[in-house]
This record gives sequence, C-alpha cells and structure tokens, in this order.
Amino acid sequence: MMCVMINYEKYRELHNTLDHHFEKLLIDQQISSTVLNNFRNFRRLSWALIFLVTIVTLITAGRPIISIISQYLNSGNPIIFPHFYPTLYPGFRFHFIIEFAATVPFFCVSPSMDSLFMMYIFQMSGQFREMSYRIMHIDQMGDDKIAIQQCVHQHQTMMRCRDMLQEIFGPILLWVVATNAISLCSLIFQLTQA
Repeated sequence: MMCVMINYEKYRELHNTLDHHFEKLLIDQQISSTVLNNFRNFRRLSWALIFLVTIVTLITAGRPIISIISQYLNSGNPIIFPHFYPTLYPGFRFHFIIEFAATVPFFCVSPSMDSLFMMYIFQMSGQFREMSYRIMHIDQMGDDKIAIQQCVHQHQTMMRCRDMLQEIFGPILLWVVATNAISLCSLIFQLTQA
C-alpha cells in the first residue's frame, strides 16, 4: 500500500492509460471477444484469493475472540487474552489490541492490492491481444502503414506501462519473495531441529 501511495502520480498515469484504452477496446465487438478471452480465470483467481484471505483472517482473529467470550460467559477470572500469533510478551490486553489491529488490515489490503495487480496485467495482456488481432487481420484495416504505426505506438505505451507497473509493484513483489524465502528457511530449520 505504501508503494502505491509513494508512487501515486505514476499509479494514476498507469490507471488512466490502461483503463481509458481498455474501455475503447470493449466497445468494439470484434476485438472485445478476443480481449476478454480467459477473463473468467482472472475473476475466479480474485474471488478465490478474497475467499481464502477471509477464511484465514476469520480463523486467526476469531479464535482468540471466541476464547475471550467463552471465558467471560463462564465467569473466568481473570480473563486470559490469548495471542493471535505464537508469541510471548507481557501486557496482554494492549498486545491483543495491536495484534487484532494488525490482522484486520491484512483482510483489506492483501486481496485488493493483488487483485489490482492482476487487473493491470489483464488489461495489458488485452492490449497485446488487440495488437495481435490487428496484425493478423491487417488486410482488413485498409492502410497497412497506419495499422503498423498504431501497433508500434501502442507497444511503446505498453512498455511505459510495464516500467510504471514495475516501479509501483516491484518492491512489493521483492518483499513477498524475500519473506517467503525467509519463512521457508526458518520452517526447514525447525523441521531439522525436531
């Protein structure tokens, strides 16, 4: 989220460039069927991600909350605030609130940023499909030179969009890859110590 906020101007330019051209593509009936090919796959991936993140968040946040409610109903004194994550530190109520406040944004930010990235990739692939369609049906275009010039101009625009996409989402992807590598290494270390 910070990467998008820091690169907000580039994000707006990227969004306006891709969205404006994609809306024009959807108006043309011949090209829209080519562009929207495999759209269901992207939509299913987004819904699957939202569903899985919702389940993980509910399990992570729900387990301690259910425990607190159960203790309260059974007159447990003092109420023990269980941790969301396997950590040990004093000040249970304060840390419980911090862990809850850190878990809830995970539900909002993760699926939205991943779906946004997928949407931009889909829009870019749609434009590449349009260029492919134009080149394959160049004999129907009328003037070959104009069709080639349009494809070259559109390709240059796509390369500029690629650079903006890399600048905005590159640090996020690098962070995810590094975090996954560290997590895998620590899990392998824990397995070898058992």
